[in-house]
Amino acid sequence: MDADAPLLSGRSGTQDPAAPRTDLHEEAVSNAVTHAVMFWALVIMAALVFAPCVLIPIWNESEELMRAEHAAATALARLDARIRQQERLIEALTSDPLVNERLARRDLRFRKPGEKVVPVAPPEYEAAWSEAAAAIVGDPVEVAVPEPQPPAAVAVARRWLPPLPWNDLFGKPPNRTIFLLMSGALLVTALVLYGPATPPPRR
Repeated sequence: MDADAPLLSGRSGTQDPAAPRTDLHEEAVSNAVTHAVMFWALVIMAALVFAPCVLIPIWNESEELMRAEHAAATALARLDARIRQQERLIEALTSDPLVNERLARRDLRFRKPGEKVVPVAPPEYEAAWSEAAAAIVGDPVEVAVPEPQPPAAVAVARRWLPPLPWNDLFGKPPNRTIFLLMSGALLVTALVLYGPATPPPRR
């Protein structure tokens, strides 16, 4: 029993050669995870800075096109209403003798025999004729073209984003240029410092 005691103590005192390899493996895994987290964090930050610099000018152009389209639609609707009004007037002139009589009295100074003309002030005369013309052809049509609505994603973004001058920050120089350079710098930093390492060539 005494002879076996040094052997047991010697075995217990020996160091496991696999322990340093385990520590190195854990450190390598930890470094790889840290590099991956930092790499994707910088890439996401670059994308968050780059995206509004691209999307906001595109949205500004889309808004200008929508406003121009709305103005054209409003003008077209007014012209259509005017055309319908003139068509009603033409129909009244060709089918209603009362309308022709009123026009003859106004433009040709037509008077019936024995009719006494009472002069009135020009503004009152014009107001009376306007009322008569409105009674013939109807009141001018009020054109109501609905305003263009932004897409649902833009409406949700406007609801949740803080009220900041986003267009001035990301859509106009020099701020837009600065943010584009910042985005590029973040991406280059991610690739240089935390990019995927090239494995050594096998011999």
